[in-house]
Order: sequence, then structure tokens, then C-alpha cells
Amino acid sequence: MKDSNSFVYNVWLIILLVAAYVWPIFGLVPAIYLFTKRNDDQLKQMKGWISLSLIWQIVLWLLLIIAVVAFVASRSAQISQSMQKCPLVMRLVM
Repeated sequence: MKDSNSFVYNVWLIILLVAAYVWPIFGLVPAIYLFTKRNDDQLKQMKGWISLSLIWQIVLWLLLIIAVVAFVASRSAQISQSMQKCPLVMRLVM
């Protein structure tokens, strides 16, 4: 896609930008690709949107990591509480 004035190239860039906003996990790849190509003549008008899509993807990844850590922490707390209630398990552990 060397011809940056072609209709297909312009539509492809719009699809990548939409994917960078919509897909919470896989949108990181289009966001990084558009961020590296943001100095292209066709993308100069969307420079702020491209930067915002990359920031949005980073925020989504951080929220996903926080959710996983909170889930693991809550599950480990539940397991430790259930182990304390059962005397047989405490005898086996000690």
C-alpha cells in the first residue's frame, strides 16, 4: 500500500483506528501501528485521535491487570478463610 492517496489505503487506516478504539486487547497492535505511521500525509489530521487510541489501549490493559490481580487476591482470601474454618485441613497443613 505505497499509494497513500488510494481509497483502499484510506479505508484501511479508518478500520485500524476504529479497531484501536473498540478491541480492548487486540486493539493495541493497530494503535501502535498507527502511532508509528502518524507522520503520513493522510494521518496528520488524525494525529490526536491516534495518540488517544494508544492511551486508551494502555488504560484498558491496566484495568484488565487490576481486575485480574483483584480477582486472584479475593480468591486467595476466600481459600484461606475456608481453610481456617475446617479443622481437618488445619491438621493436614500443620
